[in-house]
Amino acid sequence: MNPIIQLFTPFFFVLVSMSLNFYEIKWTSIFIWVFSLSLFALAIIGKILGALLIAEKWLSRWAIGITMIPRGKAGLVFSEMGRASHFFSNEI
Repeated sequence: MNPIIQLFTPFFFVLVSMSLNFYEIKWTSIFIWVFSLSLFALAIIGKILGALLIAEKWLSRWAIGITMIPRGKAGLVFSEMGRASHFFSNEI
């Protein structure tokens, strides 16, 4: 099963990325920038703090926290499911 997952995972992320409509976003809106930067900062802080709670050496905890920062698969999956089911509008 693992080779099949490794084969189709990139296709899923390409498909999700292609379904995004960046023309719907008001890039001049202050709310978009503040909201995005706030979520970005909270994600980094949360992942580093979470890694600091495990019982490992100090350097290992920092390494784990920093390597968790780019993890956003679950967010992509749930946001695409919400958009596709019309639970979220394109504006959200």
